[in-house]
Amino acid sequence: MIKQLIFSTIAITTLINSVNAQKANQLTDEPKDKRFEHYVGVQVNPLLRQLLTIGTIPSVNNPFLLNYSLNNTKSRWGIHGGVGFNLIQLKDNDDITDRKTLITTVSSRIGLDRYYDLSSRWQVGFGIDGIYQLSENITNTQVVSFDTIDVENRITTQRSGGGLRGFARFKLSERVMIGTESTLYYQFGFNKNESKITSRDFNQPGAPKVTVSTSTVQQLIESQFSLPVAIYLAFKF
Repeated sequence: MIKQLIFSTIAITTLINSVNAQKANQLTDEPKDKRFEHYVGVQVNPLLRQLLTIGTIPSVNNPFLLNYSLNNTKSRWGIHGGVGFNLIQLKDNDDITDRKTLITTVSSRIGLDRYYDLSSRWQVGFGIDGIYQLSENITNTQVVSFDTIDVENRITTQRSGGGLRGFARFKLSERVMIGTESTLYYQFGFNKNESKITSRDFNQPGAPKVTVSTSTVQQLIESQFSLPVAIYLAFKF
């Protein structure tokens, strides 16, 4: 599934690039009355890791895979948004224990930013973001014996907060850029751990199934600084 998404991203970006190239050939410059610029960025680190197997691509702890900015052409101020989604499925069965794990993570941010032209090729900027992240890890385990035991563990982590973002972009062409960013976010939230164990109670007539539930909640407060290792391929239109 990951490879299919990667190659789909390649096809889409290639199509967008070819369309923009045709427009650039038809128009020698930007319309003078254009008020806003649109930037769409896609994180390409997973793609580079698949294509380059020499181990030179560093691991990235930046969950925002898709970004969008709308900036005023005169003031260079604008709004920015980013989203990311990750899904992991794990299965393990040794004929006695059947274990299934599903991990989902959703990340989002929205804020304001401004960019500056250092030269005809380079842009730098800064932004202020509000962020929200939700992660859920569900593991279902079934132990098969004379008394089958079902165990469900659910870990829910929720974070919100905000902070600063700095970025740099290099123009590969008039419409295509490559860039990176660094962020300093302050986050707070909670980590909730729920467990349910279902088994038969042989001390009661008929040995009915009984479920025992436990739940714990931990409060989270953290600050996170990300180095500029996330690489984005951006399109301007």
